[in-house]
Amino acid sequence: MSVKLALATALAAVGLFASVSVSYADVAMLLGKAAIRKAPSPTAKKIGTLSYGTQVEVDPDSCTNGYCQLDNDFGPQGWVSEDLIEFVEEEEPEEVAEVCFYDKSNFGGASFCLEPGDVQEKLSSKWNDRISSVTVTGDISVDLCSDAGLYGVCTTLSSDVKSLPAKLNNKVSAIEVSEEE
Repeated sequence: MSVKLALATALAAVGLFASVSVSYADVAMLLGKAAIRKAPSPTAKKIGTLSYGTQVEVDPDSCTNGYCQLDNDFGPQGWVSEDLIEFVEEEEPEEVAEVCFYDKSNFGGASFCLEPGDVQEKLSSKWNDRISSVTVTGDISVDLCSDAGLYGVCTTLSSDVKSLPAKLNNKVSAIEVSEEE
């Protein structure tokens, strides 16, 4: 490859990357019936309307002249009055801390769950000596013991176990669920 060809190829690649822009859209809700305009101006051609409460994606950096550009991948394109847009805070779903117990390995069969602070010093006859696998969700741990009152062979788990070790498989009689410290 010649030096000129290599240089031309490199310059073309730089030009391509320089022309690529990345935009990030935020979720917004319309506070009223909104006209979609072709440009950010009240006199720009109206190309559609959206109803009150419609959720749209808007690039917050696009807002200019009192209008924001819709950034919908599969919805309407255009400009909407900034006064009619309320950005929606997307909340992370709160993770529920719990431990679930199963009567079969690989989290199969019948199950029940407990939360941090729950103590079963003597499991009911339905669950005594019946637990084979355990799921742990959140920053918690669970103590499993072979004898009532949290005695006998005990182990502490802080993650899922597809099959309890032989010393506790189908031999759990007491449980205590705690928050991790």
